[in-house]
Amino acid sequence: MVEKGWQRRFDDPIDAPDGTRLNTLREAVAYLAKTIPKSERNMPAVTTAAEMLTYAAEREIAWVFLARMATRKAIHRHEVRQFNPGAKDHHWGKRKLKRDEKPGMGPAPLGVLGISASQFRNKRRRAIHFDPGGVSF
Repeated sequence: MVEKGWQRRFDDPIDAPDGTRLNTLREAVAYLAKTIPKSERNMPAVTTAAEMLTYAAEREIAWVFLARMATRKAIHRHEVRQFNPGAKDHHWGKRKLKRDEKPGMGPAPLGVLGISASQFRNKRRRAIHFDPGGVSF
């Protein structure tokens, strides 16, 4: 039988910092009421958690996921996310494009060979139409 109202369970229980495990909506509301001081109850994270828990109890089960997220946010409302410089580097923006090649890294430019582009083309044409022995066809 599916639990309704405040007896609904979270898909994954919430582990509070003090070791308490919150399994149901009722336990989450009681924990927030017990641990959050009255001076902080008007904070956006706390009011959002209270609203989401109420919606989860009164409406469909889909609200339980949102209630779990909001409750965790309210519990950890003073924690600041730390930047981890040792995290894996992302590959974004590190593609090697042909246009970004440094000079001299790709095929040799014609100026290095000491010839112009037209001379190069003519040499290629002569090499393709090479006539051994000077006999023309």
